[in-house]
Amino acid sequence: MAVINGRGTWGVRSLIPNVISSSSNWTRPADWLALNAPTDNTEQFTGLLAITNDDSNYVALVANTTGNYTVDWGDGTVTTHASNTTAEHKYEYSAISESTLSSRGYKQVVVKLTGTNIIHFQTQRPHSAIASTATNVLATWLEYHINLPNCFFLRFNRASFTNGPFQSWVEKVTINKLGNITSFSSLFNSFYALQEVVINATTTGVTDTNYMFQDCHYLKSVPLFDTSNVTTITNMFAGCYSLETIPSFNFGSVITATSTFLSCYSLNNVPALNLGNATNLYGFFQGCTNLTTIAGLTTTKCQEFSFMFTGCHTLETVPLFDTSKATAMGNMFSSCRSLTEIPAFNTSLVTQFGNTFLACHNLKSIPLINTQSGTTFTQMFAQCLALNELPALNLTAGTTFTNMFSTTNGITKAPFVNIRNSFSFVNQMLSRAAIVDIFNGLASGVTSKTITVSGNPGIAQFLALNQGTSDWRGICSDSSGNIYAIKLGVAAVYKQTAGTGNFAENFISGLSGWVQSICVASNGNVYVVCGGNTPPRTGPIFVQTGGTGSFTNTLETQRQYMDVASTATNNIYTVVFNGDIYMQTGGTGSFNALGQTSRSWTSVACAPNGDVYATVAGGDIYKQTGGTGTFTALGQTSRSWYGITVAPNGDVYAVVNSGDIYVQIGGTGTFTALGQTSRLWSDICAAPNGDIYATVLSSGDIYKQTTGALTAADRLIATNKGWTVVA
Repeated sequence: MAVINGRGTWGVRSLIPNVISSSSNWTRPADWLALNAPTDNTEQFTGLLAITNDDSNYVALVANTTGNYTVDWGDGTVTTHASNTTAEHKYEYSAISESTLSSRGYKQVVVKLTGTNIIHFQTQRPHSAIASTATNVLATWLEYHINLPNCFFLRFNRASFTNGPFQSWVEKVTINKLGNITSFSSLFNSFYALQEVVINATTTGVTDTNYMFQDCHYLKSVPLFDTSNVTTITNMFAGCYSLETIPSFNFGSVITATSTFLSCYSLNNVPALNLGNATNLYGFFQGCTNLTTIAGLTTTKCQEFSFMFTGCHTLETVPLFDTSKATAMGNMFSSCRSLTEIPAFNTSLVTQFGNTFLACHNLKSIPLINTQSGTTFTQMFAQCLALNELPALNLTAGTTFTNMFSTTNGITKAPFVNIRNSFSFVNQMLSRAAIVDIFNGLASGVTSKTITVSGNPGIAQFLALNQGTSDWRGICSDSSGNIYAIKLGVAAVYKQTAGTGNFAENFISGLSGWVQSICVASNGNVYVVCGGNTPPRTGPIFVQTGGTGSFTNTLETQRQYMDVASTATNNIYTVVFNGDIYMQTGGTGSFNALGQTSRSWTSVACAPNGDVYATVAGGDIYKQTGGTGTFTALGQTSRSWYGITVAPNGDVYAVVNSGDIYVQIGGTGTFTALGQTSRLWSDICAAPNGDIYATVLSSGDIYKQTTGALTAADRLIATNKGWTVVA
């Protein structure tokens, strides 16, 4: 063995032999010494031991026998020891025959321990020369052969001795004969290099295989042995990173099976397993990242399924198994990234659904499972990117719903029933009908409870204001909530006072040309831009100082101006079709080109935070952050974007000519269609109170979406049951 603490270092060789590879099938090295171990009733432990070229070749064994036991150390030394006393030896590298030199660089000896009625046998005892404070002690055993027909206690693992040796060089173990042994607990725990296990012994009496193969990192397969009376298999294969398959073990007597295959990264498929008496399968397959197939599971009595399949990244489906006794399914399928569907499990007794489907990125649907006993639903569907619709889950006992569907791409339907505690559906993709379904499913008679549906497309529809069919073009709002609109090519301004009533027509002197759009600056100045209706389709920019009196031509170069907008600091932006973007600083002086790429610019809007947005017909939406620098494409789908505005809450609205109206929630992410009727939408603006106005060309009208405008009747469905609606 090589030891830290003054008796050698790992430097002689690594903790795990560097010749071990997980990419090839293991074959016993041809230059290893033959064990010639007995297979009859001769009581003998036979072990192959590597002797390294250092001063740390210490070994210790102990056996409980009738009378003395004998150890042949394989170097010509034979010693006899009283029962249950430690036999120990130190090897000198130079004294071992060169003929035993392995291609791996060490010499070898075959150690044989014999005795009568050997009932206990251990290899993990520390040599007396090893300091009691030593922790990194390494034995260099390569192979074990156990032929102990009376033995009912085996111990290889160093757990009971802090200065006991790691057995991390053992590559093969054969258990040929044993007595009536009852426990294999931790038998091969941390046998990092173990490659092959042969169990010929009768194991009918074994009841405990906890941690039996834990951290056997390079073990690819295990033998089938009798597990018919085993009752606990916790962590039995945990950390077996290379384990690819398992035989059809009989686990019919197992009661506790937590983390049995934890982090078996290479496990690909699992045969049908009888776990009919198991009550706890917590983390059973957790971290089996390559698991694709499970033949079937018998789980008649199991109550605990939490973390059972967590991190099974390639698992696409699971079989239907008995969950009728289940009470906990927290994280059961979390991070099953490939899972597309689940069967209709019986979940009538389950109380814990927290994170059950967290990060199931490809999960497309959920059957109607019974959730009437569920209390916790935290992040149940969070990060389920492909999931759009949910069934009518019964949430009558639910108390905790934190982030139930956070970071999804938007739930479109969730007709839950019997919700009794505050719930948020914020920023989903619920239509008005879907929201009404939710209201209809709310429990009655609640107090101090809130149902939040804000940020959903169905909160409000754009409704016609019946302002007469015309070529309505530009529209804007001032800080007082007055709404200004113009008609394409009509030298007049139409005004709705304080956001109510009809738009009154005002022909104001000084205004002429093919008017396109209008804005009111923070200082009260009103700007109108013109574009021309015939080639070269150019026009001037007009300004009405303080919002009163005549319009004055600013004498800017005539261009095909399409839209105009103002920042809070009176910087005036205007865009030119097939041209540049221009800005007048502080409401005075000339409009200066910003040097943007010539595009089919159609509209511009200024956000309260200083960001400036501009649209391109047949192109993208662009953003200038903080009002400085280049306008950068937001990567939106190419559409005939024609108007844009920013609401006081930071939501960005954009209209598509002959299309829909889109919104970007909070100024981040993708612009999402609101499902409005396809019209020749031409411009859009936001009032200070959050109302959104949009204009339509060619025998069109002006439309308005009132903030939070579910109908009064819709809201009454919830409020009449005692709920407060936040929309």
